[in-house]
This record gives sequence, structure tokens and C-alpha cells, in this order.
Amino acid sequence: MHNDNAPSMTERLICITENTCVVPQTLTDPPAFESFVLPPFPLSQDAWLSELGALFHRKYHRCLALHLMLDCQNQRWVEPIIATQRCGLTSPIWSVLERDLIHLPPSTHIGGSFQTGLANSIDEVKSRIPPYDGIHCFFKIEHHHFTKFWLIRVIDQLDVIAPEFIVFNDWLQLIAANYDRFEFCSEP
Repeated sequence: MHNDNAPSMTERLICITENTCVVPQTLTDPPAFESFVLPPFPLSQDAWLSELGALFHRKYHRCLALHLMLDCQNQRWVEPIIATQRCGLTSPIWSVLERDLIHLPPSTHIGGSFQTGLANSIDEVKSRIPPYDGIHCFFKIEHHHFTKFWLIRVIDQLDVIAPEFIVFNDWLQLIAANYDRFEFCSEP
């Protein structure tokens, strides 16, 4: 189904300013959304992506890519979207296609990427990161072992970042929010 009010492919991209504020890539009047500070990425999604990447590699011996999606109206990460792609042995070949995003609400924008692949160096990892602003996770495959690299692209500058600066433990938040539902027993 085509949504005539849906943003175009380029309008689905964001820009990140030097102080990590998310702003619309395409200027419109009124703006597509108000700027906001890039929210941390949920550990639950990080774990889901890692498991999906590992499972896909174990089952098909191929690489995979997904778009990381931001709900810019509610300023939070939402479910990633699997990109249309060619799943290669060493890396996926993919791009941002309007048909992958047309079903999404207009407030949902691409906030980054996740991909699995082989790489011999951090420079090779960086060379595989898409050219648009956002947070990007590269899940390096090496003899059925995995190493995860988080990167952020801001105004054409791509940097590796430690996970603690971008990933937050939403599971602890969930436990804390529901703590009154637990009764801790000494017996099973």
C-alpha cells in the first residue's frame, strides 16, 4: 500500500549535529520534526540484533543488514527494518530503498544501521558503514565468533564509540518499573 503522505527516501534520513542532536536532513516548512538529543540505543534491541545476525550467519553462512529506526515524534528507537539486500559471504550489499520504508509512519526515520560481515581491520569496518549520519553497529564475524563495533557518523566524521556511550540497559529499567510485582523466595 502506498502512503501519499509518507516522506520520500531522502526525507527518511536524519542529520546529527556536533552536540548529538537529531535534526531533519531535508529542510521543510514546517520541519518534519523538532530537533532532539539522540537517545541511547536499547540493550534489548542490541541483543536482538546480535542474536539475529549470529543465527542468520549460522543458518545461511551469509551476511545481513538492517536499518535502525527512530521515531522522531516520540524521540525513541523503534523496531529495526530488514533492508532489501544481496546477502554475500563477506558483507551484505544494500541501500536505502523507499519500498522498504513506505509502510512506516511519517515520524519514523533511519537513525543508523546494523550489519554483519568479515573485516580484517577497523579501517575495513569503517569502509563498510553507510554514508549517512546515525549510529551504526558492525557485527564482525570471525570463525563463528563475533565482535561488535559501535560507530557514530556526525557531519561526515565517523568514529568508533564504546558501547556504554550509546547502549543503555532498558532491561534494568523494566525490572525497576515492575519491582513491586516480585516476591523473592528462598525456595523454588
